[in-house]
Amino acid sequence: MVWDWPLRVWHWALAVLVLIACVTPNTLDSLHRFAGYSVIGLLAFRLVWGFLGTRHSRFERLGVKLRAAPNYLRNLLRGNTGRYLGLNPAGAVLLVAMLALLTISTVSGAMQVTVRFFGVWWVEDTHAYSSNAIIVLAGLHVLGTILMSVLQRENLVRAMFTGRKQRAGSASPPERAPLQQPPGPDKARQRRRDEQGGPSVIPDFNSASVARTQTGPVRISD
Repeated sequence: MVWDWPLRVWHWALAVLVLIACVTPNTLDSLHRFAGYSVIGLLAFRLVWGFLGTRHSRFERLGVKLRAAPNYLRNLLRGNTGRYLGLNPAGAVLLVAMLALLTISTVSGAMQVTVRFFGVWWVEDTHAYSSNAIIVLAGLHVLGTILMSVLQRENLVRAMFTGRKQRAGSASPPERAPLQQPPGPDKARQRRRDEQGGPSVIPDFNSASVARTQTGPVRISD
């Protein structure tokens, strides 16, 4: 489990509201304003959840990933995608840029409907340019998600619905448990020593490895 359910609900609600806001300006003003104010609420929630959420929802390692972004992008051009359960450095840059632009767009949009700033040119231009930039970033986000899904052979869109991603190397078949065999005399004596708390040394006769000293339960391979 990587993405907790509050973050997933936030992600898809934000996507729907941004889409509504993009198609309703100057046509459905009331719906446009509703979408904008709702996005402000989602931004406030994301700020709080960045400190109270689960590991991959928090902002604690965001600075490290932002500093690693240039080198990550250079490696990406060479075909080295790396492996990140949470956001990769490029995704961290996109997250910060998207949150900043959403804040600028919604705040300037709210200013536009006030008496003081109604019709002020720089408020209108700020809202228009930041909104257009959000559309561009959203397109980059979709393309980047598709690209990384192909390169890493993992459905990242589904992961944002289920919250789950595969760990590195998890595609390999699980190891079978060793077959239980009746203990021989030597093994019975060794088991009594284990129960008494002493160290156990059992040679693995089925492999070329030497004897291993253990203090926990003994496991013998097939």
